[in-house]
Amino acid sequence: FVIDVKGVVRHASVNNMDIERNSEEALRVVQAVVHTSKNPEKVCPAKWRPGRETMKTDLDPEGCKEYSLNDYGPRRTSTRD
Repeated sequence: FVIDVKGVVRHASVNNMDIERNSEEALRVVQAVVHTSKNPEKVCPAKWRPGRETMKTDLDPEGCKEYSLNDYGPRRTSTRD
C-alpha cells in the first residue's frame, strides 16, 4: 500500500507469490503520489518519471492524444507482437 500524509490509500498492489515485484515501479508510484499531492491538477500517467511531463486532470481527449504522441510516440493499435 502507498498511503499519503492524510492517511488516504493512494495505491494498492497485490501479487501472488509466484509473480515477481518491480521495486523501480514501487518507487515510481511513491514519487507519483508525492508529485500529485503537491500538484493536484496533474496526473502522472504510466511510465511517468520525476522531471517528465504530466497530464492535466481535465481529461481533454485532444490533450491526452497530444501528450501520448509527444511523450511516447504513436500508440500501437494491437497488443500482439
